[in-house]
Amino acid sequence: MNEQTRISPKARTCAVVLFLIIALYAPSVVLIQSQALNNSKFQASTELDYIVNKFETNLTYLFSLVESLHLSSISHENYSDLALHFNTTAPSLYNRSEHIRVITVAPNGTQLYVYPLEGNEGVLGHNLLEDDNPSVVADVQLALETDDIVVSVPYELRQGGIGIVGRKSVFVNSTWWGFVTIIVDFVDIIEESLLSVVESSYYTCLKDKNGQLVAGTNDIFLEDSLVFSFNIFNQPFSIAFYPIRGWLDYVLPSIVLSHIGILTIVFLTTGISWLTFNKQEELTVLVDKRTEELERANIGLKKEIEDRKRIEENLRAQKEELSQFAHTLSHDLKGRFHNILGYAELLEDEYDQKYVDRISQQVKRMQLIVEKSVELADAGLVIDEKKKYSLRSLVLQVKEIISLGEVELVVQDLPSVYCDGPRLIQALQNIIDNAIIHGNADTITIFSEPKQEHVDLIIENDGKTIPPDILPQIFERGFSTKKGHQGIGLVIIHKIIQAHGWRITIESEDILVYRISIPNSDIAS
Repeated sequence: MNEQTRISPKARTCAVVLFLIIALYAPSVVLIQSQALNNSKFQASTELDYIVNKFETNLTYLFSLVESLHLSSISHENYSDLALHFNTTAPSLYNRSEHIRVITVAPNGTQLYVYPLEGNEGVLGHNLLEDDNPSVVADVQLALETDDIVVSVPYELRQGGIGIVGRKSVFVNSTWWGFVTIIVDFVDIIEESLLSVVESSYYTCLKDKNGQLVAGTNDIFLEDSLVFSFNIFNQPFSIAFYPIRGWLDYVLPSIVLSHIGILTIVFLTTGISWLTFNKQEELTVLVDKRTEELERANIGLKKEIEDRKRIEENLRAQKEELSQFAHTLSHDLKGRFHNILGYAELLEDEYDQKYVDRISQQVKRMQLIVEKSVELADAGLVIDEKKKYSLRSLVLQVKEIISLGEVELVVQDLPSVYCDGPRLIQALQNIIDNAIIHGNADTITIFSEPKQEHVDLIIENDGKTIPPDILPQIFERGFSTKKGHQGIGLVIIHKIIQAHGWRITIESEDILVYRISIPNSDIAS
């Protein structure tokens, strides 16, 4: 076979995919048809069950009116009262439904009261106990044996037509008095409530408890029909439905649509497979190229991470070296300052006291500058590993360190955070010291405000405020609101907060507010 006639791997793969899809399609036809039939029967069963229940409810309601007629007859068993009351009660019950054929009351079994009389003249004066119709005899006998409403099977009425009879015996002082009866026009009610609702879609068949055909076509009980059973008081019935077009034709449109959908998927899948394999080589080359680029980028990223770690280690080492140098320098200078102060005390007797005091003040100021410089060196830009601390606990530790005097410190509920605890204590101490020493505050209040992406730790005091024009310079090294001060305390606060990756701002209107914004990632749940 030459090169031109050779089948490509892509074509072979697409052929295999197409074969597998078609092989799976055959059994799916049976499955789809079976599923469609089951779904359609379930849907039809739900709809027909509702219709049958409604039909049952209507008939049950009509024959429940027998109970109202029964109560009325007991209350007026005297014939003179009964005649007057029947002429009021019977029309009221009769007007409840157009399907009621006749209402009767039969003292001692003889139907003396009939409504409406027109069309029912053959019923008036008839003794039910002497009726020769086997169906009537059976219903009358059953009514004599029970206190319940007795419903008959449909049968031909004395006055003509087919009806269903609801009858109940009346007992007065445990003595049988007679019957009350309501007859429903069976043909009308079954046509309106049942047959007319489904006649365009289903064959219908209704049977009584003896299996006798009451309405419809008997043959459908032999088909794959849907059968429902229901009771009208004591009388059970069975009703069957079968689609006029048969179940298969009934679901044919949905089956056809399913097959069209499957075939569409087959062709789309084959086409997509072809396009996919056609692009595969190009994509493979592109993926290899991108992989090579990612590998190079990964090597560069690793190097960058190593460089960053090395820089951080160098910074930490430099910070430690600077801190050690500052402590050494501080120790040496403090010794010299003590000597100078000692000499100043010796000069007090020989020289003007004010000049000696000035020397002492300058030396003490230089001591303070050295101490703050050491703190600044310790603050640096690097903090120790963050651990979980209660902010309230840290504030209370600061309270134990500083001298509040007459100042009231109010600490509200505060969250726990991840931080360098000793460094944060140092920053909080400087803030509170500033409020007491430089701000002359009477009350310092500490609380928190949750925001969308962070929580604000707020430290406010009612002491001196800072003019708005100098607020932008407040964290610059060497700047101070007081003449002769170096402003190192605020720089230390700023550096510690920055080293945590947090943000600090100062607001100065009616009161002075320090606002430390702590990101949600550092808030401990």
